Amino acid sequence: MATVGNQVTIERLRELVATVLEVNFEQIAADALFYEDLEVDSLHKTEILAGVEREFRVRIDPADWAAVRTTTDIATLLHDKGVATDE
Repeated sequence: MATVGNQVTIERLRELVATVLEVNFEQIAADALFYEDLEVDSLHKTEILAGVEREFRVRIDPADWAAVRTTTDIATLLHDKGVATDE
């Protein structure tokens, strides 16, 4: 179950993904699979990574990023890194 802070993070991440993909925010479900559902390519995923690192002021290891498949996965990764996600 998502906490309030986690939900705020997921909304911020959905906005970021929507901006990179140049689609409406509503089209990005938190559990949508990047490759299968959203047709994200490797360049998009790299742009999303750069946006996440800039937005949350965190460095994400490429091995950790390789496992990311959804917006919720990113929120979990940020939480695991101790990033304050309820602001």
